[in-house]
Amino acid sequence: PPAEGLRHLEAALGLDLAHGPHLVCCAGPQGVALLAAMAEWSTDLRAILVTDRDDLATRATAICPRTTVVRHPDTVAAILSAAAP
Repeated sequence: PPAEGLRHLEAALGLDLAHGPHLVCCAGPQGVALLAAMAEWSTDLRAILVTDRDDLATRATAICPRTTVVRHPDTVAAILSAAAP
């Protein structure tokens, strides 16, 4: 489960997931599950969800109101490239 994976990452890498801000880039139903798990760690959260399913977009924005939904993974790459120095 995503929550268990986050706990392992937190311990192994010494992450401080309770303190944000954090950006979660995810896709599909597993991405929504990851976003829900991350929301248990931090309220200072933003997300980019790749999906063409309205039900997943609705669930993601309910979990994290600061979620941007895109239809194609290339859009995420373009957004992150544009933000890079």
